[in-house]
Amino acid sequence: MYEFFQTVATSIDIPIMVYHTPWLGCTMEVDLIERLAGDFPNIRALKWVGVNEFQHVDAYIRLAPHMAIIDNAWQPVQSFLLGATGYVSHLANVWPEHEVRFWEM
Repeated sequence: MYEFFQTVATSIDIPIMVYHTPWLGCTMEVDLIERLAGDFPNIRALKWVGVNEFQHVDAYIRLAPHMAIIDNAWQPVQSFLLGATGYVSHLANVWPEHEVRFWEM
């Protein structure tokens, strides 16, 4: 996984968002994401859900000061309190005004 992101990050000069989707069979440890963000300055964002509550919270504590994190766990309030910069909701596809207003509140 490291080599994949290394290849991408060194081949382009635009920001990269790591998209963590453990339900699709790809689980990344927080240590790996932290290493990627430290080694490659264009890895700046993370769409995040942990495989358990400990990993979920651990990532925010360690990564939120260094990169933008988008909540992908349907826990926008907890994630906001931990440093999230946004969240993903399928409702945004049909009612984006609601989701923007929710986040603003």
